Amino acid sequence: MTMQFKRFQTRLIVFFVALLALLQLTVFLAVNDANIRNARQVIKENLQVGSSVFNRLIEERTRNLFQHARLISSDYAFKPAFYSDDRPTILSALENHLQRIEDADIMLLVDLDLKIIADTRSPEITSETVAWPALIERAEQNDYAEATAVVLIENLPFQIIVVPYLSPDINAWILLGFAIDQQVADDLKQMINSEISFFVSSDSKQWRLTRSTLDKDKAGSLMRKNKQQELSFNQGQTFTLDDEEYIVLYTQLAENKTVFAMLQRSLDQALKPYLRLRQTLQILMLFGLLLSLLGALFIARKVTKPVKALTLSVQKIEQGDYHTKIITEQKDEIGQLAGSFNQMAKGLEEKEKVRNLLGKVVSKEVAEELLCRKIELGGEEKQATILFSDIRDFTSLCEGAPAQEILTMLNVYLTKMSAVIEINHGVIDKYIGDAIMALFGVPVNHGNDAHNAVATAIAMNQALQKLNKDKFGKAIKIGIGLNTGRVVAGNMGSPDRLNYTVIGDDVNLASRLEGLTKFYDLPVLVSESTRTAADSFVYQEIDRVRVKGKQNAVAIYRPVALLSQISQPQWLEVEICSTMLSAYRAQKWEKALEQLDQLALIEDSEFCQIYRQRIAIFQVSPPPQDWDFTFEFTEK
Repeated sequence: MTMQFKRFQTRLIVFFVALLALLQLTVFLAVNDANIRNARQVIKENLQVGSSVFNRLIEERTRNLFQHARLISSDYAFKPAFYSDDRPTILSALENHLQRIEDADIMLLVDLDLKIIADTRSPEITSETVAWPALIERAEQNDYAEATAVVLIENLPFQIIVVPYLSPDINAWILLGFAIDQQVADDLKQMINSEISFFVSSDSKQWRLTRSTLDKDKAGSLMRKNKQQELSFNQGQTFTLDDEEYIVLYTQLAENKTVFAMLQRSLDQALKPYLRLRQTLQILMLFGLLLSLLGALFIARKVTKPVKALTLSVQKIEQGDYHTKIITEQKDEIGQLAGSFNQMAKGLEEKEKVRNLLGKVVSKEVAEELLCRKIELGGEEKQATILFSDIRDFTSLCEGAPAQEILTMLNVYLTKMSAVIEINHGVIDKYIGDAIMALFGVPVNHGNDAHNAVATAIAMNQALQKLNKDKFGKAIKIGIGLNTGRVVAGNMGSPDRLNYTVIGDDVNLASRLEGLTKFYDLPVLVSESTRTAADSFVYQEIDRVRVKGKQNAVAIYRPVALLSQISQPQWLEVEICSTMLSAYRAQKWEKALEQLDQLALIEDSEFCQIYRQRIAIFQVSPPPQDWDFTFEFTEK
C-alpha cells in the first residue's frame, strides 16, 4: 500500500530523511575525511622532520664557517697582507681563502670603526660602513667575540658569521657567509623530499618570495597569495596553488624575524592511492544527487503554481490592490498559507480604508499616532509650540455674501494654510470655523519645532497675500499667535469619542496672543519662550502685557525675518523701535515721541498710535514709582 502524506512538511521530511540515508550508505564523507586526515597527519610529520633537517643543515654550515673563519683569524700567512694596508693585496688574500671554503659565498674584512676594508662580493666598496653593525655589536658582547645572524644582501638572505681578527688583540673583524639561494633550496628538496620556498620581509607585513623549488606557475601563485596577505604562520596550513592543495610548514631562520623558509608537500600527491576509491564514491554521490534533483523537481511542480500566485498577489498588495485572492485546491501548508494570505489581504484592505478616512479627519502624524498605539484616554507632558490663527473680521466678510461663496473661499484659504503648516512639519490639531490650531513638536519632535512654527507664521502671511491677489480679490487679514512651553498631549474626550489634542496654560497663552494681534494690528505675535527657542530670527519687541486670566506678565514680539535674510530697512525699524521702548520705559517721553515719528515715516502703524496715546496719558498723569511697563488686558 502506497503511503500518502497530505502535509507538505511531512513530504519534505520523509524525502530528505530517505536522501540522507542514501548518502550515509555511501559512507563517502567518513571515508574521505579519514583518508584526508591521515594524509594530512603524515605530511605534517614529514614536514616536521624536514624542518629539523633544514635547521641542522644550516647549523652545520654555520659551524663550518666558524671553523674556517677562526683558522683565517689565526693564519700567520694572512698577517703580512693585513699589515700591508694594501687593499688589493688584502682582497686577493680574502678571495684565496674564500675559494678554499666549499660552502662560503662572501667574505669581508671590517675595521674596528665598522668600515669595510675589503668585500669579496663587491670589490669596489671601500671605507663604507658595514650594513650590519648590530651583528658586530653582538660579537663584541659575546665572551668569544663571535656572532651569527641571517641578513639580507640585495634582498637575498645570507647566513653570516663574524669572528675577530687577532694580532694578538682584536684589530679587525672577519665576516664570512653563504647565500640561502636556489642551490640551497634544491639540495634541501633532495634531502627532505619536500618543496621549499624562502621568504624575506622588511616590515613584517608583506613577505617577498626569493627562491623556491616550486615550478614557475606555482611559485607565481604563491607570490600572489602573499600580496593578498593570505600567508599565516600556522602549522599545517593549506594552500591551493594552481588547483593543487599543499600542506605547508614554516620555519624561522635562527632568531631572524625577516627571513623564513616554508616547506610544502602536495596533498594531492599524497592522496593518489585513494583517488580511485574516491572516484567510485563520487559516482555514488552523484547518483544520490540525481535522485535528490528528481525529488526536488517533483515537489517543485506541486509548489510552483501556488507560490507564483502568492508572489503576484503580494506584488499587487504592495501596489495598493487589496482585492486579489489566491485560489488553490491543496490542503497542506501551501493551502493554509493561501487561506491566511486571503484573510490578510482583507484585513489590510479594511485597515487602509480606516487609514484613508482617518487621514482626512486628522493630520497624518496624528493618524499614525492613533494607528500605531493602543487608543486610550490620557496624555503625556511634552515640549511644543502652539500656533493659533484667525481671519480678522470674518463675520463682516460673511455679511451679504452667499453661503456657498463663503464656504468656497474658506476651503481655499484653509487648504493653502494647511499646506504651509504641513510643509514646515506642523500638525493641524483642529479647525474652529475660520480659525486654525496647529502643533509643532507633538506628536513628533523634529528638534527645531519652534523655528518651524515661526517660519510657518511668516509663510502663512505671504501665502495669504498671494491668495488675496490671485483668488479673493480683496484684502483678507489674519492674526497668528505663537507660544512655546510644556503641554499635555494625548487623547481627550470619552471612550466612545475622543480627539488627539494638547491642553495647558501655554496653549491658552498662544490663543491670547492671537487675539492681541488685532489690538496691535500685527499679523504675528510670539511669546518670549518662542523667541528664545527660535533664535535664528530677528524680532521686534512690541510690549510687555498681562493677558486676561494670567497673573504673570509676558513680553511679546513680532518676528521680522531670518537673521541671514533681514534687509537694511528692517534692521533700521527694529533699532528705532528698540530705542523708542528704552526711552518709553525710562519715562523719557520726548525722546520716545521722536523715535515714534521716525517709525511713522516708515509706516504709521497702529503700534505707533498706541504708544502715542500712552505717552500722552503719562505726560498728564505719570506712572507710579513701581511701574514695570506692563499693560494689562481685561478682555480676550
